[in-house]
Amino acid sequence: TSGIAPALLRVYQKIIYSTAPGERATLTFALDGRSQFREAGPHLVQAKLVDADELTVDDSRTLAFDVRAGVSIVIVNGQSAEQPLRRASGYLVAALAPGGAILPGNPVRVRELSLAEFSDAAIGDLTKADGVILCDVPSLTPSQVARLEALLKRGGGIVLGLGPQSHANLNALNRQLFDDGKGLLPAKLRELSPRLKPDAPGLRLATDD
Repeated sequence: TSGIAPALLRVYQKIIYSTAPGERATLTFALDGRSQFREAGPHLVQAKLVDADELTVDDSRTLAFDVRAGVSIVIVNGQSAEQPLRRASGYLVAALAPGGAILPGNPVRVRELSLAEFSDAAIGDLTKADGVILCDVPSLTPSQVARLEALLKRGGGIVLGLGPQSHANLNALNRQLFDDGKGLLPAKLRELSPRLKPDAPGLRLATDD
C-alpha cells in the first residue's frame, strides 16, 4: 500500500558447482530447519547461474507460488446428535482437530457443518475449501451438487462417507452424484453384499498396520 516494493529475503540456497552441457541436476530442499517457510503468502524459488554467460537474459528462472496457512476441510455431518461422538462426523472431527484446537504441525483446518448449514449457500460456501467430506449424508440438492462440482473443477477433493442414512437413500444419491456416469461419482453405489460379514478379511485391520 505504501508503493514500496517488499524486499526479498533469502531463506536458503544450494549450489551446483558444475554440470556438463545437456546434463541435468536435481536439488532437494527439506521444508524444515533453515528452509522452512516462516509465514504464509507469496514465495519465490529461483535457479540462477553463479557466473553469468554472454546471454544474461536467460541466466535465471523464477517460480512464484503461494504458501498456504493450512488445508481447509469442510465436514458435512449427516447425522445430528447432542453428543459430538454420536454424530456421523464425530470421530473424524476429533481425529483431524482434537479438542477443536489448531495444533503445531497439523495443517488441517476443519469447519463442521450440519445438513441445514450446508443447505445455505452462504454458510456452506466452498470457494475457500480445499476438500469436503460428506458423512452419512442422505441426499443433496442441485445447489449443493453444483458447489461440489465447482470445488472439483478447481482442484479440490471430495470424500463420501456412507452410513445408515446414505444406505437408505442410495437411489437418490446415485441420481444426484453418479447420474448415469455423468456425475461426481466414478461408480454407482450399490447395496451391501449379504455375503460380506463385518469380520471379513477385507474389512479387518492387520495388527502390523
